Amino acid sequence: MSRSQSVNARRAARRRPARRKGFALMFVVMLSFVAAIALAVMVERQMAQTMSVQRQVALYETRHLERGLAEAVETWVRSLGNAPVIDNLGENGLAFEISPQGEAGILVYFEDAQGTALDDLTALQGLRYDFASRILDELAARAKDQTVTWTRRLGPVAISANSAREEVLDAVVATCCNPGNGKTIPGEIIRARATEPLTPVTLDQVIINSGVTPEEQNALRKALTASPILWTCRVEPTDNSLRLPGQRLRYSGVVLSSGGDRDGLAGFQRRVSVLEMKREQY
Repeated sequence: MSRSQSVNARRAARRRPARRKGFALMFVVMLSFVAAIALAVMVERQMAQTMSVQRQVALYETRHLERGLAEAVETWVRSLGNAPVIDNLGENGLAFEISPQGEAGILVYFEDAQGTALDDLTALQGLRYDFASRILDELAARAKDQTVTWTRRLGPVAISANSAREEVLDAVVATCCNPGNGKTIPGEIIRARATEPLTPVTLDQVIINSGVTPEEQNALRKALTASPILWTCRVEPTDNSLRLPGQRLRYSGVVLSSGGDRDGLAGFQRRVSVLEMKREQY
């Protein structure tokens, strides 16, 4: 072997380990890259599982609180016995307050929710169905193209004279009376309830003084009530425990109470149930 060949051979031998080292380095980098991806996937999956658990816990806590509030409302209404709810409300409709010693409490307010017409007539038959559908027809004629909220999907057919709008009262009169009769009744009801809520006695007096026939009086007594049994309840904290940045939280529900009207149009046995209870922002 010549001298030049020997030199070339030694140079080639020195280059071969460099190629092996370069290959090994690329292999290590690839392994590190794969390991980093696997770690990122594991972390992301763990975070997703953690968030899922947190959502489930929050949902459980919300449902548990909603059930607890519903039970408190039902217990309070049952404690009234046969007394109408309307007779046991304080200022601004305050029903009751729960204030555990040393802890934040809640205030529960009730509001008459029976001042609109029932529009879900699937459970009604015979005269009650005819009567309720005629009220809806009268309201539709008055609403025309307006977007109004004169109807509800829950509760009895009878409409609360204490919270009904003039248009709703007018539709009731048109349903119960012959054309031209009882036109003064909506205005008299609104004037009578301006100072204090109507009672069954004061409502009956308004009907009698209107001059309508006895048959029309009986129809109005069935169509209108001064002792509603359908209420919305509002639960608010006494402190800021339900406050979030820029938001306030409270719970609201729909309550069907006992101790109200039990006439044929109402169609409900005496009972109390919270039909809805949900959290809302305001």
